[in-house]
Amino acid sequence: MPIFKNFKALYKGELFARTKRLIERKTGLIKRKFYLPTICIFDFSQIITFKFEFFKFIQFFNMFEVMGTTYEIEGIENYQNDEFKNVPWYDINIKNYKDDVRVFWEKNRLQFLPIYAILAIRQNNPEKLVAFLRRWEEVNPYNYGLNWVSNLEIAIRSVSIFLAYIVYITYTGSRNDYIERLLFKHIYRVYKDIEYTEKCMPNNHLIGEAAALYLVGSLLKTEYSDNFLRRSKRILKDCISFFRDDGTYIESSLSYHRFAIQMYLLVYLLSKRLGDDFLEHEFQRMITQSYKFFCCIEKQDGTYPQFGDWDDGVFYRTSSKSPTNFRDFVDSLGYMAGYHEIKNVEISFLEAFFGNIYGESLVVPDFYSSYPIFELFSYGKYGVYKDYQIYVFINNEEQIFHAHADGLAIELSFGGKHVLTDSGTYSYNLNKNLRRYFRSTRAHNTAFLGADQSTQVGSFRWVDQAFTTLRKSNSGFEGEVIYKNGSRHVRKILIAEQEVCVEDIIKSCFNTFPEINFHFHPDRHVQILNKNKVLIDNDIIMLVESAEEFKLEKLKSLCSYHYMHIGERDNVRIVFYSNTVRCKVLFRKVD
Repeated sequence: MPIFKNFKALYKGELFARTKRLIERKTGLIKRKFYLPTICIFDFSQIITFKFEFFKFIQFFNMFEVMGTTYEIEGIENYQNDEFKNVPWYDINIKNYKDDVRVFWEKNRLQFLPIYAILAIRQNNPEKLVAFLRRWEEVNPYNYGLNWVSNLEIAIRSVSIFLAYIVYITYTGSRNDYIERLLFKHIYRVYKDIEYTEKCMPNNHLIGEAAALYLVGSLLKTEYSDNFLRRSKRILKDCISFFRDDGTYIESSLSYHRFAIQMYLLVYLLSKRLGDDFLEHEFQRMITQSYKFFCCIEKQDGTYPQFGDWDDGVFYRTSSKSPTNFRDFVDSLGYMAGYHEIKNVEISFLEAFFGNIYGESLVVPDFYSSYPIFELFSYGKYGVYKDYQIYVFINNEEQIFHAHADGLAIELSFGGKHVLTDSGTYSYNLNKNLRRYFRSTRAHNTAFLGADQSTQVGSFRWVDQAFTTLRKSNSGFEGEVIYKNGSRHVRKILIAEQEVCVEDIIKSCFNTFPEINFHFHPDRHVQILNKNKVLIDNDIIMLVESAEEFKLEKLKSLCSYHYMHIGERDNVRIVFYSNTVRCKVLFRKVD
């Protein structure tokens, strides 16, 4: 059965690509395929120059934060792994890495390099950048070790080196053969493996690799440049359809929505400087609609719901601090779309490379100007209601890529106080059981009928996906989750002054009794007062009504609001003793 599910989880063309890769490994052809050719670099176009005046206000120290941990940039031990140092990347099984490889890779994206180059220049020592890169390559030789396993990680690192080199070459006025050759090693490797990515990881991995090909291939002139650009432009044109017309994104994750936008953003800004308008119309539509979506789902305190995987990953970094404030990114999109004129650090960073990027016309959007906001994003299947007191977010997204099995899950706030929140992500690779939990239906504010709504395969894939719907009603939202075995969950959200009612209808075909879970923010104090009444922080009442027999349980559940950080919070579980259930749960603010 597991083998069959693994087969069902394959993308179109993936079986052939993986079989071909296996044959290449067994025959030794893979070594020849990725052999680095004699490099003939003709030029590095200096159409982009760094404007140092934009970064005079940036405070930067020789430290960098990754996923909540700060480390010293020049400590080369942060970037090496002796266990796999002499192993060709195609012979490495990352499952054998003792920790979460995601953290190691995050460090080796080298996203501090542009600011590190500025720091070196402030110290009148631009060659510090070259010296650092030489030390890094000594412990990470081409095609050997963990840092050459993931094509996306190689692509992101190439963009970091690319941006830092623009800073370097602007200041020194001269090219550096070593950096250009290192850049070529990265981008050539991306090019040679992107066909495999197209078949096996047709999501943000493919977009990021194509973006790197376009960025580096446009300025680093070699005999391969035309090939880099043709391949990248075709992929980028195809994949921009992942951004839906209602502003949502196909990977069902707000974090990966930002990640993919940043990839297109750098490509678009460079293409504008080059007079290449191949993304002009699609990009403008994408940032405008995404900005509308982000503004609508923002909570009253400026935070956002955390649906799907959330790992704080970005395509470029503008600060030594981890990019945990999603609102800063939304403000950047608003500036680019012409909705406001306030520059933040990210805008200053981008304009230092690409010049003025402010939108032409200032238009105050009607979706952001007044409460209440009551919106359905029908393609993505998200709904939001917010006024000055109540915030309700519901999602019934398609369960693919970085989604969780969280159909009809809600997040709820009263008066700016977070009441019900998502469980988060924690880690992709550190603990299989915890990874399964954080993706599971039971970890979310929805009904659990006996199994996940969709079946998890590995860390990132799904099969037997549930059919989902979401629509708007006069006073809220209504949606449905239909399981592959015919089980059904219908949820209605009814919103009135100072109260939110959650009505659930459940028809389960599983052999276990259904339950409904409500996971509370860690700051909330939760008390079960009697068989159907719960008190939250002495000012919010939760009332449960059902004709079927049920019991309330107060448990502890896990939560993770930042990658690799884990905590506990209260979980109220409503357990039923019938496979057919009608239940109403009322949340009411009291004085």
